[in-house]
Amino acid sequence: MPPYGFTATLPPDQAMVISTAIDVVRDEPERRQRLWDNQRYFVKRMAELNYKLVATETPIVPIWLGDEAKAEQLALAGSRGRDSCRCHQVSGRADQSARLRIQLNAGHRRADIDHLVDVLRRHQHLAEPARRFVAASRDLPGHRPAGLTIP
Repeated sequence: MPPYGFTATLPPDQAMVISTAIDVVRDEPERRQRLWDNQRYFVKRMAELNYKLVATETPIVPIWLGDEAKAEQLALAGSRGRDSCRCHQVSGRADQSARLRIQLNAGHRRADIDHLVDVLRRHQHLAEPARRFVAASRDLPGHRPAGLTIP
């Protein structure tokens, strides 16, 4: 039997959107600068709070909460009000690794980021037990609770 291969090209409208996006990235470097300014500003503001930021190297900043119910409650609180800057819940597995995903972009204003941080500040009681648990596990030499990944 001869080998079978399947290829498909992008539809013209998708090719045009991709081409336009590449042009924007190339021709408007100030957008990328605003994106990274927003990311650094958010991470700096979050340092004031008692949350465990899983990673801070990209404009997508995951916040570890561990408990699924707490993550859902905080995601709902962070999604109310303004449409611009929101929390998105990332479901955990059996290892209690529920997280929120904060996705920053160049269109966010400082007021949007401040609003989100204020919401997170009002609800940080949801994160405090998780933060102490992670810190406590790090304090014990060689101790890593089963199923918990600490980056």
